[in-house]
Amino acid sequence: MRVKTASWRRLAAVVTAATAVGLAGCGGQGSTPVSASLADLPLAPGAKVVFHQRRCDPGVSSYCSVQFVLAGPRYPSSAALRDAQLAVLKRAGWGSAHGETDAERAAQSPHGNLRMTFATAFNDLLSLDQGTIERAPGFGRSLSRQLFSQTPALSGILQTGIS
Repeated sequence: MRVKTASWRRLAAVVTAATAVGLAGCGGQGSTPVSASLADLPLAPGAKVVFHQRRCDPGVSSYCSVQFVLAGPRYPSSAALRDAQLAVLKRAGWGSAHGETDAERAAQSPHGNLRMTFATAFNDLLSLDQGTIERAPGFGRSLSRQLFSQTPALSGILQTGIS
């Protein structure tokens, strides 16, 4: 009976360690995982998040992100929503940065722990179609819904753990 108990304890220890490593790989420092939160992101007036999904990359440069679609029905175009979002981030102390593609814009939070990358719905759908970017399941459908309903929209990624 002691052999089985010892085996179960070892198995439990391995599972616990594997879980801790998996959580730490999600943008965490040691055993404290850090996750991006849309609550930390100032949004353009009248804009609302209509889709979001959390994704983590446990690789060597691990990070977690929230991929989201931001709709702004009161804006005349997605470009106007993009410009309003940039202005809000600038007023909140966020610095500008380069996006992953030429069509993307990016901003770094005042303390450097968050990064937002965003593009108009049209540009990200085009990049998705060309295979130059990858997004969460359902992301493209949400962007398409906004585009075909003629609602100005942005696709965005808020991530943490970027050095």
